[in-house]
Amino acid sequence: MQLFDDFERARTTYAGHAEPEYEFLNTSAFRFADQVRRYTQEWFDRYPEDAKADLRGRFRSKDNEQHTSAHFELLIHELLLRLDFDVQVHPYVPTTSKRPDFLAANSMGSFYIEAHVIYKDLAERPVTQQEKEFYDWINDLDSSSFMLDLEAEGVLTEQASKRDLLLLRQLMNSHHPDAVEDLIQHRGYHAAPSVTIKVGDWKLVAHLLPLPLSDHGQSDEPTIAASPSEFGRGNFDSPVSKKLRSKVTDKRGSKLDAPLILAVKVDSRMFSLERDAPRTALGRLVPELASEELYPAVGIRRATEGVWFTLGGRPQHNNLHAIWFFDSRSDIGSASARPWSLLILNPNASLQSLFGLERVPHMRAQSGRMEHFEGVGLNQLLEVEPLDPARWYAIPSTDS
Repeated sequence: MQLFDDFERARTTYAGHAEPEYEFLNTSAFRFADQVRRYTQEWFDRYPEDAKADLRGRFRSKDNEQHTSAHFELLIHELLLRLDFDVQVHPYVPTTSKRPDFLAANSMGSFYIEAHVIYKDLAERPVTQQEKEFYDWINDLDSSSFMLDLEAEGVLTEQASKRDLLLLRQLMNSHHPDAVEDLIQHRGYHAAPSVTIKVGDWKLVAHLLPLPLSDHGQSDEPTIAASPSEFGRGNFDSPVSKKLRSKVTDKRGSKLDAPLILAVKVDSRMFSLERDAPRTALGRLVPELASEELYPAVGIRRATEGVWFTLGGRPQHNNLHAIWFFDSRSDIGSASARPWSLLILNPNASLQSLFGLERVPHMRAQSGRMEHFEGVGLNQLLEVEPLDPARWYAIPSTDS
């Protein structure tokens, strides 16, 4: 059973903003897409036969949330196998009618694991289908000298007009890249020439971003330098904590006959493992206040709005043994040395066993405080060959 269609691929265009993620992976001839297809098919071949049809249907879905969730489940299953666990998919649980995603077991014990993707609607501005289609129009513009850095506000709920593209074309045609580069170097990013497009309550500001001299004339490059949805700002710990508390309650983990670990992929490039994952599980770091006003800050403590604490500081959800966070940028074969995942054990849980997960980067309570332990990155655990970013968009058949 195949996840991707079998045909010779010649497509060298980038993914459209409105294009389903699976459709791009299935049709792209770029090297990184070829690598994703190869590794995920190998993982799928090791997936249990009786569960393949359901996973394949969701993996090939045009709904990006369905596709991303299925892809994440496939990664978790393969990762558990590589860590030498025996894995059951949707195991029967005698104490409840709920079926967790996986049961992992080895000589040290067993635990249930639920894979959950929190999609891009946390603190970022929602991006509608109409807005995505407008960005695809922008990417069709000639970008041989400039790219456009975009900032958006509001929500686009009506169809924009292609006439609005004239403003962007005029902006790029009326400036020289060297002059714009000089402006940015001396006065900062916002000194770059810009135009503003308004459609109803939606506003888009486009700043010129000069291309490097070596890239001039390469009109096949996308015009947009960064997705506008990524310009949102805010702390992700509170909304993610809220979603995870709801997830734990829905799954009724207290009725399970083994510990529960929640594997979470926050599908937003603004979510940081180092910053947001500990805050989500344990609470934010805040100053510890003394009783005398003359000495207000005497140390640092964690606020109690994380998954495992009530606002009053009482432990909760101790049925949840650990949360295993995954970075949205954990692209297969990324050349980065970052670990891409972080397992955080519940400091209030009576059982502090890692069950053989010591090899992954993790945090656990030790001597009254949470300690961070370095581990092995996903590429190494999955035995994935890192891909040099310079070769991502090469074509496998012609790349030496």
